[in-house]
Amino acid sequence: SAASDVFKRQDTETAERIIAIMRKHPAITVKKIAEQLNLSVGGVRYHVNKMKKDGLVEHIGSSKKGTWSIKNGGFSVSGITTKK
Repeated sequence: SAASDVFKRQDTETAERIIAIMRKHPAITVKKIAEQLNLSVGGVRYHVNKMKKDGLVEHIGSSKKGTWSIKNGGFSVSGITTKK
């Protein structure tokens, strides 16, 4: 449906923004990402967990002192082509 396509596109844009922040600040916390994007911590955590599951990002080290590692350059959303 058109509505679910819009949600998918917003999801992808949010995920891309999260990855962009992780690239600039590998040691950033989920809480700080949420503050920067004006999203809830739960919302950011949802995206991060999805991206971890999809193998896009990995967190190395402890939750306080660890860093983010972006896999294969970040974006290859399964089956969705992102049009600008």
